[in-house]
Amino acid sequence: MRPVRLEMTGFASFRAETIVDFEGADYFALTGPTGSGKSTVIDAMTFALYGSAPRWGRANSVQYALAPTTNRATVRLVFDAGGQRYRVAREIRRSGQSISQKTATLERLDDPTTLEATTDEVQVLASEVREVTPAVEELLGLSFDDFTKAVVLPQGRFAEFLGATVGERQEILLKLLGAHQYDIVMRAAGERRKTADAEVTAAEARIDELGGATREAEDEAAAERDALADLGRRTHDLRNALEAARQAATGAGAAVAMASQNLERISTIRIPDGITDLATRAGSVRQEVDRRRQVADAAEAIYRQAHADLEAGGNRSRLERLA
Repeated sequence: MRPVRLEMTGFASFRAETIVDFEGADYFALTGPTGSGKSTVIDAMTFALYGSAPRWGRANSVQYALAPTTNRATVRLVFDAGGQRYRVAREIRRSGQSISQKTATLERLDDPTTLEATTDEVQVLASEVREVTPAVEELLGLSFDDFTKAVVLPQGRFAEFLGATVGERQEILLKLLGAHQYDIVMRAAGERRKTADAEVTAAEARIDELGGATREAEDEAAAERDALADLGRRTHDLRNALEAARQAATGAGAAVAMASQNLERISTIRIPDGITDLATRAGSVRQEVDRRRQVADAAEAIYRQAHADLEAGGNRSRLERLA
């Protein structure tokens, strides 16, 4: 994390608006007499990031952030991290005897070289008081305690870092250098190893189960597989034939039922009395009809001949005049 610009209004001893510009400075030192506000500048940067300062005793203490004669204080810090530029801001207000944070935001500026950016030129990463500190911890990879032990060492507490155990100092430095990523990789590798070991154990058990898988057993299994496939095909053909026979039987049953109904209807038919005489008389009538048809045909022939002779006789009116 590299500070770029710090703005304070009503914060601790800085009652009026105060701007500390770090832009372009590779190194800087805050100098001045005791009580001039050097430590307050560091407190303001820490407060902007984590919502508290190490000199205040508790991580959630904010009453020292507000100047005694003001009811509102604001702190805004522009800083760089990982090649990106961020802006974090917090507001403290007094309400009667109560002092608390009212607003807090963490934003990433689209342009990593600018100090001012509009709403359309930033991406809001956190916009609630309870969200900003966790977002900063994730961004910097350091908690409030780690930050105040490795980055910002309060007056008189440098010895605490030097006096910490080897493990505590190692943990702080690992977080500061971002080496905790290797711990994440190590844990992930350990999980993958556990999974791989389980797979190996399962494979070995499977190998033991398949210990009798010889060439002869494979050939027998292949023959049995082919026999089962042939049985499946024949079963399929028989199933189709059975279905066709079932459909044919259904059709035959319907035909038998229809024939039975027709047979019952035929059995109720009774030959009327005198049907034999009627047949004899019908034969005689048929013969008479044939005879009369022959007579009619002969008469038709005579008529046609007479008509032809008449036509051949010429105009009758002339003969009548001659007569």
